[in-house]
Amino acid sequence: MTEKLIIENICNLVIAEGLAENEQDFCERWLCKGEGYMRTLRFRGLQPSADALAVCANKLGFYADAFLASDRPYSVHTGRNLQALQRLCEDELRKAAQSKWQGHSIH
Repeated sequence: MTEKLIIENICNLVIAEGLAENEQDFCERWLCKGEGYMRTLRFRGLQPSADALAVCANKLGFYADAFLASDRPYSVHTGRNLQALQRLCEDELRKAAQSKWQGHSIH
């Protein structure tokens, strides 16, 4: 798979914000998955599960709200970044759900 997973981009940005130490930490604390979850996705050419995306989006939203409640410029900036990541995650979740149900007709 040549296309980089959205979840990898989110992981890298969460690490850049200092909110996860590394990819393994992100997998465990932000996705509630095992430390090798993203390695497995890359190796098998899979997309992240709906569960992982939902957990990640929820956590991003929770921390975005917390940072935005601060009056410090750095915190507000981080909160906005987390909101943008939350939207990316939610968009991926919507796409995954839509592709699943569009493959089935209603009788």
